[in-house]
Amino acid sequence: MSSAPSWWDRFCAVEHTYEYTSISIGLRQIGLGDADAASLALSLRSFLARNVDPNLPVQVDLDASDNDLGDAAAAGLLEALRGCQLRSVKLYKNRVSNQSCSALASLLWEQKEPCEEIHLSHNEIDHRGVATLLAVLAMHGAYPRTVEHLEEAIPAWLRLEQNQATSIDHLLSVLQKDPVRLRYCPALREAGCSAFRCSEAKVREEMPHVHLFGIGKQKDLPDLPELPQLESMALAVADSVVAGKFEAKVELPLAVSIPATPAAPAEPVCTRTVQLRVDPDTGAGLEMSAHSHGYHVDGIEEEPGQDLEPGDVLLSVDGEALWGDLSEDELSEAFGREFSEGANIRVARAADVEGSLVWQALGARVRAKQLMWALRQDLGIMGASLGVRAELQEVEEAGEESASLAVLLAGPAKAQRLARAELQNLARFYFPELWSHAWPACCWVKGAPAARKDGASQGQVEQPTADESHEDLASWESALRKQWGEDDDIFDEELPVEPLEAPDEGPEIFEGETMMPELDMSRPFQMLLLVGLPGSGKSTLAKRLHGWDVVNQDTLGDRKACVEAARELLAKNRRLVVDRCNCTRLQRRVWLELADDYEAGVACIWLDVPEEVCGERVLQRFGHQTLPAEDKSLAVIAAFARRFEPPMEAEGFVRWRVRDDDDLDEALAGHAELVKEAEAGLPEDDDVPAKRRRLEAPQALELHSRAARGHFLRVLRRQVEFYFSDKNLKRDWFFQEKIASEPEPGWLELCYIMSCPRVRDVHRASEQDVLDALASSSLKVKEVDGRHWLARPQPLPRLEIARPGRPNSELLHDSVDREEDYTEAAQEDSRPDASSGSPEEVDRALELQGQGRRADGESDTSEEAAADPYM
Repeated sequence: MSSAPSWWDRFCAVEHTYEYTSISIGLRQIGLGDADAASLALSLRSFLARNVDPNLPVQVDLDASDNDLGDAAAAGLLEALRGCQLRSVKLYKNRVSNQSCSALASLLWEQKEPCEEIHLSHNEIDHRGVATLLAVLAMHGAYPRTVEHLEEAIPAWLRLEQNQATSIDHLLSVLQKDPVRLRYCPALREAGCSAFRCSEAKVREEMPHVHLFGIGKQKDLPDLPELPQLESMALAVADSVVAGKFEAKVELPLAVSIPATPAAPAEPVCTRTVQLRVDPDTGAGLEMSAHSHGYHVDGIEEEPGQDLEPGDVLLSVDGEALWGDLSEDELSEAFGREFSEGANIRVARAADVEGSLVWQALGARVRAKQLMWALRQDLGIMGASLGVRAELQEVEEAGEESASLAVLLAGPAKAQRLARAELQNLARFYFPELWSHAWPACCWVKGAPAARKDGASQGQVEQPTADESHEDLASWESALRKQWGEDDDIFDEELPVEPLEAPDEGPEIFEGETMMPELDMSRPFQMLLLVGLPGSGKSTLAKRLHGWDVVNQDTLGDRKACVEAARELLAKNRRLVVDRCNCTRLQRRVWLELADDYEAGVACIWLDVPEEVCGERVLQRFGHQTLPAEDKSLAVIAAFARRFEPPMEAEGFVRWRVRDDDDLDEALAGHAELVKEAEAGLPEDDDVPAKRRRLEAPQALELHSRAARGHFLRVLRRQVEFYFSDKNLKRDWFFQEKIASEPEPGWLELCYIMSCPRVRDVHRASEQDVLDALASSSLKVKEVDGRHWLARPQPLPRLEIARPGRPNSELLHDSVDREEDYTEAAQEDSRPDASSGSPEEVDRALELQGQGRRADGESDTSEEAAADPYM
């Protein structure tokens, strides 16, 4: 078995510590099938041999979910990991059944440490498979697992929903009895259960062995045979577990079957093999000259005589290739090494091989869809770098379920020879089993490459130019750099955008935007904002949303075109997905403001995929050591990562954070429910004006509680940002003094913000509300001795008005009553002194001021108060 690197290694991430080696194997949704399992198992053994210290334990996280694995493949994959400690195993959405459960149970029974998570939902497991796994977890002794820094034990997290184990409640009741004595928790999320804690906080001896999330949801199979006697089956399973004897293992052969060399395509060049005659005195008696495909036979002497004719070309001698436009010296050296009596010479007519194509069988069959995609990409790169066109072909064979693979090389003979040598390395990289097998011989065919299966004709053989190398990658990089540059120009006048500090237009922009508890936030959720680094899977996710229009800059060209497309869709009441990186708060504000214009609700799915994983995904076709990824391509992803600002609901949308497949499924389900409920009360008329409608259904309030919270925090953030804006601080002597004073010059204590009537009385915000709102703000926040302080990143503007000269003025902020006449203020000098500006004095001063206005018959909601940003 070779220990050379292979294509499968890209799915294995290794982390070394002094105590153990951790390996994460991520094979989710790559089209993995039974035909791939043997090659994958071989590669895994090789990877472990190269990367693992045999003196340290190995912890493995395996995720091969959402593929097409049967029992033989899954069991073979698990068997390759025997001796490792399985920390998590995810095989959901495959075709595994009881045999895979038996193989997994065997590994779990042998390992000393507990497995934290097992996910086998959406498979074909029945009662026996379920009982086998639960019996092992209950009788092992390591469950529930203990964690060093936690006081309580944690049950294993097991998902077996959507299988074929009907009457599951009866089975669980049987397993709770002797001899299994299973303790389980239904893992209700509303109770607070998760993979990291259990709501049933008890001593370890009473804690559940396992969390069984959603196990009651099994497939509806009306044609199931009569249920077995569960009691007797449970006893038999328990006996086998105690004895360590599980069902017969599904063995997967270590040697991968290599297909026979398939027949060449139509119109092959006729070649033949002859034996060389060599006279000890006169030699071979051949007159030859250099040819692009070997030695060209110009003449033949009578002695010793050869089975050749003038016009033939010697392609190889005893396997030593002569073709490929070698120089005279190279030809002489190659021919001389094998020159001997009886040497086998491969011969063809020179006229036939001139301009022909090289057809090379790979010795492997069609495999996983992602492997095939990556192989095609690497073949394209190889061809561009070596000056040939390489086409991957699938050759159907009678009696075989899958096609064999071959490659057709078009180009000059020298480039074909170099490409064939590189092709051998590439094939072994993708199919590690080929290391132990001889490389199949090539042949020549006439004419141009056949039309591809995707319908695109190859046409005449064309030589690739230098510009074709890495064409897709260059286009991708260029598009991202363009997006990056546009996003730097976020204040483009033609784009809708909420200002960085809301108040440049003045306090009137907040009028009517107060968030009272009874405000209805039931907007239809027509915009979905995708957020994530390049390569995080946004476009793949967008394709899953049927019935949604996708606004994607890769297809529309620039951001302005995306905004215009979004306007048209919102005007037609269409649903849209914004498929851009949207890495910063300012970039996301463009879309939030646009949604506000059309009274559309916004949801956000954040694909929280690490930078290194994004790089591997984007460049996954560049795995071969001779075809390295370019640093500038990864640099684009790194640049986005450096400026990335995590999205927060305080920005004004409902947000889901997706870190794994479970998160994604939950996010999509939650989003679908949100959209459905929000649109339940909409008119059916398609011509309803775009600027319209709020739902009247009272049940929408609970559904949109997260949206209401997000909108509330957004309005609150804009209000606080106004207080710190140039517009306000140029005239607010009170805040200017407080910011400049001790003990924190440059900072304003939060209590002064909380004393503002608009924050306190209108928004009814708490200190925590303000802190949550400012989490997505450019304002700086810090805590000192339990007190919170705020600061703006820019220097303070010059104060344009003088501080009032009345020592006992009730005007704590100059702008509170800046339009009141000093005469009116002088008549009220009997009010308590409020010059210190404490919150208590603010409250008292405002109360007296309100009493005075009501006594005069004036309204609290006068134009002056309405225009006042603090009221």
